[in-house]
Amino acid sequence: MRSFQLLNENIEVFGNYDKNSKSYTWLIKEVQPQIVKWKEQYLSNNTNKSMAVKDSLILVPLSRYYTKYNELKLKYGKEMVKIWPENTDPIKFVYEDVAIATYLLLLWDEKQTSQSEHTKKAVNFVDVGCGNGLLVYILTKEGHRGLGVDVRKRKIWDMYEDNINLQENTVTPENLQMFAEYDWIIGNHSDELTPWIPVIATLSSYTCNFLLLPCCAYNFNEADNEKPNITTSDSTHTHESNAEPEDKWLIRECDIYKEEYKECTSFRGRFQQYFVYGELQDCKQWKKDYDNCCKWEDYKELKAAEALIKSEKNRRMERLRAHYRNDTWKKRESPPADWDKPLPEWMAKRDENTYLAYKSKEMKEGVSEKDKNGVCAIM
Repeated sequence: MRSFQLLNENIEVFGNYDKNSKSYTWLIKEVQPQIVKWKEQYLSNNTNKSMAVKDSLILVPLSRYYTKYNELKLKYGKEMVKIWPENTDPIKFVYEDVAIATYLLLLWDEKQTSQSEHTKKAVNFVDVGCGNGLLVYILTKEGHRGLGVDVRKRKIWDMYEDNINLQENTVTPENLQMFAEYDWIIGNHSDELTPWIPVIATLSSYTCNFLLLPCCAYNFNEADNEKPNITTSDSTHTHESNAEPEDKWLIRECDIYKEEYKECTSFRGRFQQYFVYGELQDCKQWKKDYDNCCKWEDYKELKAAEALIKSEKNRRMERLRAHYRNDTWKKRESPPADWDKPLPEWMAKRDENTYLAYKSKEMKEGVSEKDKNGVCAIM
């Protein structure tokens, strides 16, 4: 774990590192100069404004954070990445939740520093919009009592132990007081619930705390949140249950578009965009694709599906732009006329004992797997 710190007006690298490693060289030669450049630009644009630089981990000891993070990373991170069943990027989601869990565990421990280890109490927490539930899993495994609530169950939920409390439920203004027994309300990329997290904490108890990590701008006005206009009116949605769009295979799972939008608008995403392109990228198309995907999945809106497929084709065309602009090689429109002619004798001889040769022979002779008595030998 490494970070940059502002010490006596100098930007320094902090953490455990090998000065001969590639990552250290990259940090010093590439990242640090870019951060200095941003700092100078920011100062030049804010010369008449009062500024205060604050550490994002100011509530917990930095040295303890690095130690704890590496401990949890080894304890949970690597194994979770290996078994990750979701379609989302495990590297991003696993280690991001490990980092959040580290911060919370240290924060809760700091609040009970005056107590002995025997008198410290487990924190009762609820993660509203818990998604994959990994944060709930880690905090529960570390000795606290928690609940994760999300509108949709994830595949990974079935892989957790029975004591990991995850519920498929919808949080609405009518049931905001359902978390009165909890000490902490967590909103980690909780989307539309983001502005409601402080409200939930206030209604739960005057002693209830909350941690809010918003990914996107949401407020109490649904119209400003740019959510899909979903109603059950037949005049709004045309239910064409038998209509299927062409190239439907291009449509991905809706959660993928949602996560792409989150990643694009996140701090890490913005950092990467500015570093690579020198400016922020427009993320609106991911949001439109997610909305259209929801309309197609929930209401079979053919127009939404067609718009989504068009977006996917545009995205693919942009990615392959250089390929299609290549006029050096003439592209085939069909396979060669003799594409299925027999292999040269030397090649057939070379490959006669390969697995593909055996399977080809079986198919030609009409031998099925059921007709064979398989034998497995472990040497």
